[in-house]
Amino acid sequence: MKRTIGLVIGILGIASAASAQESVTLGVFGYQRIEIPPAGGVNLIGYNFTSETPLTLLDIFGTNQLVQSSRSRNADRIFVWNGSAYDNFFQKTDGLFYDILYPSIPTNVVIPNGCAMFLQSADNSSLTNVITISGTVLMTTFEEQVYQTGFVTLANPYPTDINFNSTNFNWSAATANNRSRNADKIYIWNQDSGGYEAFYLNGSRVWTPLIATILDPVLPNGAGAFYEAQGTFTNNIMREFE
Repeated sequence: MKRTIGLVIGILGIASAASAQESVTLGVFGYQRIEIPPAGGVNLIGYNFTSETPLTLLDIFGTNQLVQSSRSRNADRIFVWNGSAYDNFFQKTDGLFYDILYPSIPTNVVIPNGCAMFLQSADNSSLTNVITISGTVLMTTFEEQVYQTGFVTLANPYPTDINFNSTNFNWSAATANNRSRNADKIYIWNQDSGGYEAFYLNGSRVWTPLIATILDPVLPNGAGAFYEAQGTFTNNIMREFE
């Protein structure tokens, strides 16, 4: 299991920490403060806002927050999980986003509500980059989340902490087993340690620490996670505020 966790982190080749995010909600509109640690440090964030129209990288990050460069290693980078690997983007000084595999062709991918993505600072940066994202707060009672066999990124679509052992969740369709290797698992990003808190769904359908320094599987507001499913199913993430 350590190898599995290392693989997810190792795709970035880095495990630096970031301090906790802060968010403020004003009516149905809110904003969130995010820190990207220096010198190639990373932070796995969750996008907590929604929109009637699809939101792109440019919509979310704008043109004047991320460190920009014609060379990807000198820019802040965004890693978006595509179901099997990361797509990696950076912003040039023209304000447009580029895929590091095709750095001469601008792109502007859509980021769905509740998406988790890694942010990595420029290799040569010496200061923490503090950025702000904002948007409309989702007010529906629940949001469907599809868990496909293998790894999927997971973020709370609502700007609040969630506990996966809360009675708001129904894990009857998930795979539970007292042997962790045969059970579904959640890897929650810990911003303080720069690593994952891992839990598996035991035979009683309670999330149990696998490799974790915390007892409860709490996904902090604004943080991201990975879900490793043994099979495909759909579950609901409930709104935890009135």
